[in-house]
Amino acid sequence: LSPRPRVPPGIVGAALALGVDGHRIYVIGGYTAEGANDELWSYNLKRSYWERWGTPQGWVHNGRDGAATFRGGLVYLYGGQTSAGPVAGLYELDLHTQVMRRLDEQTIAGPGPRAGGSLQLAADGKQLLLYGGATATGWTNDLWAFDLRLRSWTLLAPPCTQGSCPPAGAAGVLYEPWSGRAGIVPAGIDPPRQPYGM
Repeated sequence: LSPRPRVPPGIVGAALALGVDGHRIYVIGGYTAEGANDELWSYNLKRSYWERWGTPQGWVHNGRDGAATFRGGLVYLYGGQTSAGPVAGLYELDLHTQVMRRLDEQTIAGPGPRAGGSLQLAADGKQLLLYGGATATGWTNDLWAFDLRLRSWTLLAPPCTQGSCPPAGAAGVLYEPWSGRAGIVPAGIDPPRQPYGM
């Protein structure tokens, strides 16, 4: 990659999301040597340069290692890790208007504070799937779904601790809403990990 002279500072723990056009990777949150990164950056894969978008309206910094995914011109972020510990909250960032808002503020039950999980859009485009992550008590392998229309969380699979369980942490999720089954593809290759069915 050969970016132009304008590049972001060194950032650790940022959330990454691929834009809908497939040509941009968005870098959100994390920390620089000076502290919290409150600016949104993107790398244009087609033209090989960085773009600085500034601080979105309504920005909430959830530290490092938040989970992120996208749908159209929207980026979704869940959780993260601050100096006080893991944090909760599902946020939507509109890349067109540069406005950020929380989606699950009124939800009574939900995944709770966590960092380092995996967030992705279900195949039906109507739900977000959140798998695993690190909570205040350790790593988990539970699976949650967020209904984008009803704005509510549903626990699809509680934490598994006995028998053949998928590894706690981050993973890719292939979910069939019509059957209620999910395939879990654990992240990481050392040691090699096999897919799991839930």
